[in-house]
Amino acid sequence: AFTPNGDGNNEMFLVQGWGLLSVNLEIFDQWGTLLFSSNDQAKGWDGMYKGVKVKNDMYVYKATVKVLSGKVVTKTGHINVLR
Repeated sequence: AFTPNGDGNNEMFLVQGWGLLSVNLEIFDQWGTLLFSSNDQAKGWDGMYKGVKVKNDMYVYKATVKVLSGKVVTKTGHINVLR
């Protein structure tokens, strides 16, 4: 879970790690609508979609990273937005 509520703590959901050559992060709602996408490891999802705060709910993430060995790893899971 993350809490994008403006208090300065836990404001972004992003991929972090050492030795990542490339990162692609995608966030989807329960109907499969793409809410966020970024290829910039420093840019995370702030809980907004088209300039509007999303509701407190569960969302799906898909993170695809390329590591130093050249291997591409894809992870999917759920992230909760709690304001």
